[in-house]
Amino acid sequence: MAYTIILLILTPVISLVLAVGNLVEESNTSKATEYTFQRKTFYANGRYWVFYVDENYLRFKTSTDGSTWSSATSIHAIAYNDGYEFSVWFDGTYVHIAYVYLVYGLEWTLFYRRGTPNSDGTITWSADDQEVYHGTSSVYYHIPMISVDSAGHAWIGVLYYNGSINSIYPCVFKNANTDGTWSTADGFPYLLNSTADTGWGVIPVPLTGGKVYVVYFRTKVRPAGRLYDGVNWGDEEIAADHEVNPWRPNCLSAVGEGDNVHIVFNHYSSTGQIYYNKRVYGSGWGSDVLVQDSVPSDTYPTLSIDSSSGDLYCFWVDSDHVYYKKYDSSTGTWDATPTDWIDESEERIYYKDTLTSFYSSYANYVGVLYTTKKSGPYNVKFAYLTISTGNTPPNAPTLDSPADSDRFNPGASVTFTWTFSDPDVGDSQSAYQFQLDDDCDFSSPVIDTGKVSSSSTSTTQALPSTVGLYYWRVKTWDSQDAEGPYSSGRAVIVDRILVYSLTADDTRRDVGTTVTLTIHLHYEYDGADITSGSFTLNGLTLTHQTGGDWTATDSKDAVQAVTYDSVSGSVGNLNTVNMNGKNVTVIWDALKADGYSIDMISGEVYIHMVYAYDGADVAGGTVCFAGVTALTNGTGWAEFNSTNLPSDFDWGQTAYGVQDALYGITYKAQNQTLPVAKRGARLVESDVELASLTWDGSLLTVGFAESQSVYTLKVSGPRPVYVLNATYDLDSDYDGYLTLSHDGSRPIVIAWKSWGGLRVRGLTHGRLTSVTLVSQVLTVVVNGSAGSGTLYVDCTGWGAPQRTSGFDEAWYSSADSLFWGTYTLSSSRTLTLDWSIGTGGGEGGGTPPALDIRVQTLTLEATQGREERAELTVTWTGTTQVTVEAVTFGEYTEWFALADALPLTLTSTEPIKTGTLTIRVRPPATAQPGNYTIPVELRLSATGYATIRANTYIYLNVLPYERAPARGPIPNIIGYALGIGLTTALAVALWKRE
Repeated sequence: MAYTIILLILTPVISLVLAVGNLVEESNTSKATEYTFQRKTFYANGRYWVFYVDENYLRFKTSTDGSTWSSATSIHAIAYNDGYEFSVWFDGTYVHIAYVYLVYGLEWTLFYRRGTPNSDGTITWSADDQEVYHGTSSVYYHIPMISVDSAGHAWIGVLYYNGSINSIYPCVFKNANTDGTWSTADGFPYLLNSTADTGWGVIPVPLTGGKVYVVYFRTKVRPAGRLYDGVNWGDEEIAADHEVNPWRPNCLSAVGEGDNVHIVFNHYSSTGQIYYNKRVYGSGWGSDVLVQDSVPSDTYPTLSIDSSSGDLYCFWVDSDHVYYKKYDSSTGTWDATPTDWIDESEERIYYKDTLTSFYSSYANYVGVLYTTKKSGPYNVKFAYLTISTGNTPPNAPTLDSPADSDRFNPGASVTFTWTFSDPDVGDSQSAYQFQLDDDCDFSSPVIDTGKVSSSSTSTTQALPSTVGLYYWRVKTWDSQDAEGPYSSGRAVIVDRILVYSLTADDTRRDVGTTVTLTIHLHYEYDGADITSGSFTLNGLTLTHQTGGDWTATDSKDAVQAVTYDSVSGSVGNLNTVNMNGKNVTVIWDALKADGYSIDMISGEVYIHMVYAYDGADVAGGTVCFAGVTALTNGTGWAEFNSTNLPSDFDWGQTAYGVQDALYGITYKAQNQTLPVAKRGARLVESDVELASLTWDGSLLTVGFAESQSVYTLKVSGPRPVYVLNATYDLDSDYDGYLTLSHDGSRPIVIAWKSWGGLRVRGLTHGRLTSVTLVSQVLTVVVNGSAGSGTLYVDCTGWGAPQRTSGFDEAWYSSADSLFWGTYTLSSSRTLTLDWSIGTGGGEGGGTPPALDIRVQTLTLEATQGREERAELTVTWTGTTQVTVEAVTFGEYTEWFALADALPLTLTSTEPIKTGTLTIRVRPPATAQPGNYTIPVELRLSATGYATIRANTYIYLNVLPYERAPARGPIPNIIGYALGIGLTTALAVALWKRE
């Protein structure tokens, strides 16, 4: 349903022409602006603001001229469809609203909201609706009257209803917050009077310095009040000589003036009477003064104060007219006769308690708001007076804080404060303008707020982000909107703490030692040294030394690098630090022997040393190993050779860094235990701990301190003659030094005997536990688990043994003077090789005659599909007769056959014996023409000798069928000549040796 609000404009103060209020809105609520003692209208930012109820909603409208109004804005639903469940208050900056709403339709809940009234007629809310008290249907607070104390805390006078005893009491709430949110202060809500009555009204009146005087009243009783001095409550005071009208409980209105309080109220005798009283701070209440006699018994006076002069205006309704009287503060008297101001005879003001007025004048305006008509739609109307006071503009403000040339961080939010001063008694600040400039003439302000409508004597501004000297000033407007002059400018410095230098007394040092860090601080703006304040460097407390120098110490007990690059702290208002790109890194370091190398061929040991922090090579550093020291080269390696290592040292010597040459680091982060020992000229390396190590000139005996499934032993020196207690193969295990893979914890014996080229090369199963050479008889004992193995013996210079025993089968290769024989092992087996036909005897004795058999290579041609024959020549020494037991062709076996039957005995009495085998070769017709290399192995035997294997090659050129070359070996004469030459050379060599 629509509603109507009306405005009346009247100038000058007293008009002789009656006017009708201006329609604001039509409303379906008959009491849209009730009650008189509450406030529901004010002037701010060039607009008149009115608040009212329509269709159970609290709404507002604004106007710049008092006659043309904006569209309605709804704020919130409200309890019932009456205006008395809300009130508003304007503190010069914010509008504060208190209202009651029936949550869920049953629970009476008191709400608070604050916002900024803007010049465009909108409100910018500081926060959402704030719940002050959530009541129930039987216990709640309602009929609120809101005001705000000088510190910005909202107060709400309310009626406390207790349904269990059907009683109402006067109470007041105070907000602990000042930011638009609500938190009830300690000690509130405060019960003002414990007498139950249905007709209470409560008005909190703000004074100065956070003080509030609360007036509370009820029918048939004189009004009362209590002073809250900012901390404590005073005793109840009687505020008038007469009782409040017995039928009109809400017919009292109050305003404050500094710390004084003014009230008007309706007292009924035979007719209604409007009385006035004043409380002077420190003296108390005076005597009642009759303002107007013979008013209707249902009169509800409302009181406004001219904030510049202290004059009062009392408005009331009589016979559908709005009257007022003025109180002259300079004479202390009321007008003799009332001014008949507004005539609403046509629509009628049926409910006189809907009349409410401005709490105080704003910009020389005092306005009233009321509701007309007996039946709906009802009209909400507005009118205002323009007050002419002969006002004097305010003085230039006195700047309070910050102090002159105070320093602040770039971009800091700084609160600038001043003291308002005005020649007119009672004038207050209504607006201010703040400027900040980097020039004292303020020709181009960095900040210019323009005119800000506010009674606050402070403003918080974000300073520029650029370091420099700035100036600020303020001017103000008084409550009559008169503009005053600017204050003089005051300097403020935007500055930072500048790190001018940052050093360490040593940037690389031993773990556990202390570093001293020195930092020089000064102000960035003017370079002045900072000599006070509290600062840390990466969390370390800085201590002032002299000038701008500050120091801190630090120590670390582990290898690490710390970069010192963060200064924090403050001096005065400054806590922004400009590191200026300064930092220093300190490394707590140690020496680390991180690797080693053992050259078993040369008998040298190398130790590598690095810095533990970054692994960088330590050049020129000192390393200790086996009791001697050596210097590292440019890549961090220290060499310990045969000239500077002791002749003997035990296994497990520790290598460690002594000192580096660059930084003087001595702390040891990591040492190296080397798995190497030395006996005589031989290095012994083992990956398990050695229990014993002996050397007798030819035998090295190694004992182990632990049993491990598999481990490795390395020994430097020449190739040994035999090894006991290990399975080994000198062909693969010796490459300039001996490497053995060993199992168990049995001691290993490595022998370097003088046996004239004879040595036990290796065995594939079990281990040797005894080796002896007596009278050209080599006896070996093999122990181990059951299985089969092969024993290899190098027979260089000895030839094939004449007799063997203990072998399952034995062979000898004359090409490489190698004997090998297989054996079957159950637990232990003795094997012998006998060369006893020769001269000499015993271990290290003479050499027996050698059996040496060679097979010459054969070169021939053959045509596809045709057979060729060739002679394979065998030469030998040491016996007159050898037998060819078998011939094996390694490839293309189907092309080859023997013309002679096997076994074939070859006999010769010459110094160098010669015999031949006839070979048949027939490449198939499909064979690819070209050159082929065919490996051939002959197995031969001789009385008293082990079986011998001799190897050679046939070089075959397969010709195409078309060529049909001459048959036979090509060229036979050349092959024969070569054979004769080789045979003659071999015979001469054997003759010389014999």
